[in-house]
Amino acid sequence: ETSSLLHSCDEILVLLDGTQAIEEQKKFLENLIEKRGLKNKKIVWVINKAEDLKGNFGLLKISAKEGINLEKLKEVVWKNLGLIRVYTKSPGKPKDLPALALPRGATVKDVAKELHKNFLKNFKYARIFNQTKFSGKKVGLNYQLNDLDVVEIHAE
Repeated sequence: ETSSLLHSCDEILVLLDGTQAIEEQKKFLENLIEKRGLKNKKIVWVINKAEDLKGNFGLLKISAKEGINLEKLKEVVWKNLGLIRVYTKSPGKPKDLPALALPRGATVKDVAKELHKNFLKNFKYARIFNQTKFSGKKVGLNYQLNDLDVVEIHAE
C-alpha cells in the first residue's frame, strides 16, 4: 500500500503543478500528509512547469521540460538523505566509478568493510585524496570521510 511505502521512505518529494493554483494544491497535500502521519518526514516541496510562474512561494521552482533548476533539485534531495559520495582507488590507478554512497560521518573502516573483509583484517593505512592541501595524506581506520573523498586502502 502507498501509505506504508511513504512511512518507510527516507524523504518525500511533493511535486506541485505550476499551471494550477499553488496554494490550493499545497494546502490539500499538507492536510493529506498530516492525516497519514507523515509530518515528521523530510519533505521537499517542488513546483514543476514553473517557467512562467510569477511570485515566490518559498518552494523550489523547476521546469522538467526546460531543464531549469534540476541540478538544484538533485542537490537538495541528496543533502536531505544525509549521504556522502566516497570513491575508492587502487595505488597508482585512477579512482573507481561509481562512488560508494555512505552515511554522513562514515569512516575509512566503513569503506574497508564495504569492499572486503580482508581489507579490514589486513589494514595498514589509507591515503585520502581530495581538494585540500592535505590531499594524499596517510590516515587510519577512524578517519572521518567527507563528500567526494577518494580512499586508497593499503593492506598487507
